[in-house]
Amino acid sequence: ISLLIAAVYRALDPALFVLLTLTLIGISFVVQRLVETQARQRARVAELSLINELSREVQQAQMDVSVLGELAHTYAGRIVDTSNFVLELADAPSRTIHRIIWVIEGQRQPVQVVDDAAILEWMQRNPDPVLVHDRARQPLPFPPFCGEHIRCGLYFPLLATGDLIGLMAV
Repeated sequence: ISLLIAAVYRALDPALFVLLTLTLIGISFVVQRLVETQARQRARVAELSLINELSREVQQAQMDVSVLGELAHTYAGRIVDTSNFVLELADAPSRTIHRIIWVIEGQRQPVQVVDDAAILEWMQRNPDPVLVHDRARQPLPFPPFCGEHIRCGLYFPLLATGDLIGLMAV
């Protein structure tokens, strides 16, 4: 390639060589941008396909809470590690939490009803997701419920028309 460049340089006027070089650089930038755009489009199509697949499965679930919970776990697992996962539904009048899916270190835990007013109250007052990078340095703003061994996590409330209906954590 260097011999070809040297031959072109000797055959052309230096101004034409500079112009040719700048043109090649410009074309390479355009090609790079096209490749990046195509990659973003492929990723977007994959996201939309996933959303479409999920919407079909939700429709087939016919509002069965256990099936919808399994869908949430399955689809969350396509995005993040769900070896530690909890999906809880709140029953505000009785101030209880129904743990629909609870996984600790990849092991399913039994479905249970928990009387945990503290986390319900905290989530109602603070409806924003909580990302904890390291519990040793950043304590949870609510009592832990997934076990003391969990070091980090994403905790987010499930809201419907502004009301707290549950919690999901990974």
